[in-house]
Amino acid sequence: MHLASGTLVAHYRLIEPIGEGGMGAVWRARDTRLDRDVAAKFILPRWMADPDRRSRLEREAKLLAALNHPNIAGIYGIEIYRDEGAQTPVLILELVTGESLVETLYRGPLSVEAALPIAAQLLEGLASAHEAGIVHRDLKPANIRITSEGRVKILDFGLAKALSATDSLPPAVAPTLTAGATMLGAVMGTPAYMSPEQARGQAADARSDLWSFGCVVFEMLTGRKAFPGETVSDTLAAVLTREPALEELPDATPEPVRAALERSLEKDAARRTVGAREMREAFVSRVEAPAFAPRLAQESMGEGIDGFPAWSPDGTELVYSAESGRVRKLVRTRVGSGEVVPLSHGDADDIMPAWSPDGRRILFVRGRKAGRKLEPADVFGRYLDADVWELDLATGREVRWTEHAYNPAFSPDGRTIAVDADLAGPRRIWLLDDRGRNPVQASTDVSEAVSHLRPRFSPDGGTIVFQNLEGTRFGVRTLDLATRRVGVVTDALWSDLNPVWSPSGRFIYFSSFRSGGLNIWRIPVSRQGVPRGGAQQITNGAGQDLEIALAPDGRKLAFTILRQNSSLWTLPVAPDSGRPSGPPARLIATSRDDSRGAWSPDGRTIAFNSVRGGDMNIWLHRLDTKETRQLTHGPGGDYQPNWSPDGSVIAFFSSRSGSPAIWTVGVDGSGMACPSHGGGVEINPSFSPDGRLIAYESDRDGRLEVWVMTADGKSVRALTRCGVSGHCLRWTPDGKHVIFRSPSAGATLRVPVDGGDPEPMGEIAGGAHMSLSPDATKIMDVVAHKVLWVSPIGAGKPESVFEFDDSDVRIDYPVWSPDGRAVLFDRFRPQGGDVWVLDGVE
Repeated sequence: MHLASGTLVAHYRLIEPIGEGGMGAVWRARDTRLDRDVAAKFILPRWMADPDRRSRLEREAKLLAALNHPNIAGIYGIEIYRDEGAQTPVLILELVTGESLVETLYRGPLSVEAALPIAAQLLEGLASAHEAGIVHRDLKPANIRITSEGRVKILDFGLAKALSATDSLPPAVAPTLTAGATMLGAVMGTPAYMSPEQARGQAADARSDLWSFGCVVFEMLTGRKAFPGETVSDTLAAVLTREPALEELPDATPEPVRAALERSLEKDAARRTVGAREMREAFVSRVEAPAFAPRLAQESMGEGIDGFPAWSPDGTELVYSAESGRVRKLVRTRVGSGEVVPLSHGDADDIMPAWSPDGRRILFVRGRKAGRKLEPADVFGRYLDADVWELDLATGREVRWTEHAYNPAFSPDGRTIAVDADLAGPRRIWLLDDRGRNPVQASTDVSEAVSHLRPRFSPDGGTIVFQNLEGTRFGVRTLDLATRRVGVVTDALWSDLNPVWSPSGRFIYFSSFRSGGLNIWRIPVSRQGVPRGGAQQITNGAGQDLEIALAPDGRKLAFTILRQNSSLWTLPVAPDSGRPSGPPARLIATSRDDSRGAWSPDGRTIAFNSVRGGDMNIWLHRLDTKETRQLTHGPGGDYQPNWSPDGSVIAFFSSRSGSPAIWTVGVDGSGMACPSHGGGVEINPSFSPDGRLIAYESDRDGRLEVWVMTADGKSVRALTRCGVSGHCLRWTPDGKHVIFRSPSAGATLRVPVDGGDPEPMGEIAGGAHMSLSPDATKIMDVVAHKVLWVSPIGAGKPESVFEFDDSDVRIDYPVWSPDGRAVLFDRFRPQGGDVWVLDGVE
């Protein structure tokens, strides 16, 4: 077989060899159709001599191609390479960068803090595969790769089965194999990680993968194999007769982790009764806190919401935003004194203070509307309609510094200020001089759907850490100011928010949902912000820990604890007008966020997304029986359910595949699938009236547009080229048009599904959360997250119909019931917030 750079295999052009394994050579290749790099694995002819193996490989690859999970390297397809009359199967695989766990362990064992997040991700991948009926059969460090952002990818899933002759084979072991080799066609697996049942030549199932998982985790924590041996025979003898030396695990290993490893390494498969998903619980939120004895003290004591703390240069004082009537104003306090001194004045809302390194001034963000609090366009998202102001501490003089900018941050020398702003389109990081002049855009992105928020400088001023927002997916990125290169710090299935560099440069701190609640975590990093270990949890508790600020000496950490959650309410309305016919009432509520409800076509069940189970998943609530059950499981963030017209399937969007994509699932929990394959951001699905099509928003061409596909993901095409905004797409009852909001047109439009230019819908209030009345003559939406409006379609003026008396209450995602007699919506009200200081961090 003659392979060289430039060789074409179907539409994949070989670039360079990247590895050689027992199955064959692996090359980096370029997909010339989709313009992406992939891995091309050439299967050696000796594995394909048996025709049954070839068909088995094809069947297994088809099954694996449907297994879309962020912790499993994907299979894109199988091609045939023809060379000198020979036909060689070539697997086209996801190209996973980073280093293998073998390379990681070459440097020695991992700390408990670094090992447990890896183990948890391995179990996530295994659980997804096992639930789909797929077993790896050869899990080992060589088949595990860790990307630069810390994501774990399992490679070669199912290939041991695909390339073996049968599922169950006699224990014939070739004497030439080493203890590290993979045995295919004899005993499937690698001896050091092989389960006892595999060693006996018996069939392997999900429990065999759990055994291999236990061996891998033992090696991560100790640096030694659980069942060592100089030869294959010695290793297999150890697997069959010896117990693992669990007493060699580090003292810091949590007891639940020890118990999980003991269970996974039971020699009798029948006693390995816990599944991968259940076992994951032992590895999540079990990382021991860093070795310090922190002291937690409450700094603000008001009844309202205080937040956005910032330290003085000498680390003795804090400035923060405190409620003052209907808005927030800046106040100043000496830490621990309990005394508060007002700083800013007027009737506008003042937030996001930043103290200059010389201590003479404070930059902050001030709202443009008197008497109204600034609120993000989405929870933890982008703020709008405000400017950066400067407060001179000596004179008290306040001056508008720059317009339409947010989250100001001083460089260590005070000469440069970073902000996030949409001065030239999407929200990006901008740099200004110390007087707010000469703005320069510092960050870029290929997608207009991505926002860059909350910049913070590294201690040497050469790099910025910021929050990356893709739809509802939040990650942490770095920006090298010399090269403008963006690096990934976190890109996990949990939302990571509000990053900040520690003064020592050793850590990046951030808020994260990865423990089930919103708490503070940190990741050890290099000077340039490259992760150097696993995430460590710093705070616990049921509140939302946000807005992190570290004192200049790195010992004290100020942050805000918010008490807030959203719940689902209903408002009875008149079907002909949408005006209220009774008072609003709470329908679905817990101490966690319940949001984005959708009526079933028969009006008897509500689908909604909720974090009540620890991850953001889709839940169902029966209105007659009050029964509530979980429909989807696992991390990734499942949002915004939309029912099929027959009520049998729910579409939603989720980042469980690595980026926001459209998913579908049966209401009985079966048939989970990901019909969208465009990459990037694909959100807000909506079934057509006949259920054949799904309209959704996608940025695959760089800007969010309206796209449509069949419900099984075929016949994908764009409907618009003018840009789309908002959270909802709606279909006209005849299924001929999709209704959307266009930011460029500043209007609500409808676009023909069969092709053609968008048409204006007339004067429609709102447009971001649209819901059609059952007779399709009116649109209900919320304006400014406060007031419900009804807009007649075609003629007539919009009319405001409802708002809460409490000005702090926020309304989102209103949806008309199928009978037109009620509206379902999110009700969100902040319940308070205070500034706290954690002493003794570094």
